[in-house]
Amino acid sequence: WSNSAFVSRLYNYQGQKIGLVATKLTHYRPKKYNTHISKLDLRNRIIFTLWAGVLIIVIVALTVLFFSKRTLRRIMAPLDKLVAASRRIEEGQEFKPVVYTGGDYEMEVLIKSFNDMQTSIKEYMDKTAAYERARTKMISGISHDLNTPLTSIKGCLKGIIDGVARTPERQKKYIEISYNKADEMEGLLQQLFYLSKLETGNMPANPIVLDLRTFVSDLVAKNRLAWEEEGAQLSLRLGTETSQVKIDAEQLRRVLVNIIENAIKYNDKNTALVTIDLITSADEVKLCLGDNGPGVPEDKLGEVFNEFYRGDESRNTKKKGSGLGLYIARTIINQAGGTISARNEQGLKITLTLPRIN
Repeated sequence: WSNSAFVSRLYNYQGQKIGLVATKLTHYRPKKYNTHISKLDLRNRIIFTLWAGVLIIVIVALTVLFFSKRTLRRIMAPLDKLVAASRRIEEGQEFKPVVYTGGDYEMEVLIKSFNDMQTSIKEYMDKTAAYERARTKMISGISHDLNTPLTSIKGCLKGIIDGVARTPERQKKYIEISYNKADEMEGLLQQLFYLSKLETGNMPANPIVLDLRTFVSDLVAKNRLAWEEEGAQLSLRLGTETSQVKIDAEQLRRVLVNIIENAIKYNDKNTALVTIDLITSADEVKLCLGDNGPGVPEDKLGEVFNEFYRGDESRNTKKKGSGLGLYIARTIINQAGGTISARNEQGLKITLTLPRIN
């Protein structure tokens, strides 16, 4: 091998085979090359090797089983929570967020997504329930508000047919009553039609940049005489600063007229004092419309912008009104990116807040 020579010889000695190998090592350390392996030793070594292999396999299997169960528990524990939460949602039970502290990033992302989904579902269900309640209330309000004038119309016509209204003067009075009631019904239907188009996005809107100070001043100037004939006094504090906002002019006019006419209609004083204040800041414009009326009960302030709210729960008030004016006002202002709120302050004060256009 290379530069070395090897000599080997096999001997039989006392029934055993002995192999001898001799060589001259010049570049390596002397090593012991002679070995004596009996058949018993060989068998023992084979058995030892097999047992060692089996032991190693058992150890590896137990280790794999241990870590597999541990990993499975880490995975299944949050999955079981997700399954339980899904069943709660399916059965309409209470929504509870799933809590996970395992530290696994992927599982944390999954749990967060599930909790976000729960929140969205709950918000949607709450919104749907509120919508259904509002619709039920709306149908009830429409039924009442249409039935009352319709009953009056039928009564007047029946009186004319049956000859109760025998004189021309009484017949004229019955006809006038019928006409006024039909006019009320038409006004309610127009409000409903307008609201339907507004909510479905079918109401044509042309938002423009306008100076709110000038707009309010012109609106009051055009309607002041009519409002004063109804027993109102208007006080304006608009300041001198330009207050530009972006909104549909006709829709804004409807909002302001609705609020002012409500302040006059539901006032219990001989003279309805309506104040209009304009407050301008760097980012927004506030228009505060107040009156000296009875205000609204504190527990009902959150309902004044709901559909068909008219203060009189029995809806037996003799004052005309559909209860949709402030609801339409809120819808218009919200669609323009603003907010509307109400509070009691020596009467009812309604505040419109719109983004200022610089």
